[in-house]
Amino acid sequence: MRGMFTLFGFLMVVALVLGYFRGWYSITQQTAENGHSKYAVDVNTQKAKEDISSGAKSAVNAIKPKQDSTVQNPPTNTPPQVTPPPSH
Repeated sequence: MRGMFTLFGFLMVVALVLGYFRGWYSITQQTAENGHSKYAVDVNTQKAKEDISSGAKSAVNAIKPKQDSTVQNPPTNTPPQVTPPPSH
């Protein structure tokens, strides 16, 4: 169970860092008149959806040629043909 929490935490950190650098969201600091700091998070869901969609398509295209080549050229279990040496 502890390992699952660790994995979940790691995946969350990866998603947050990746999302920040890909422009999925931005964080801005605003200072009020009374000196208090206020943070605003702007989420760009359209950009995130486009990036995830293009990443999924790239993964499918990377896997697809390998699958197509195995379907077109199925492995055969026949032994290779050996030609006998010429007789003297």
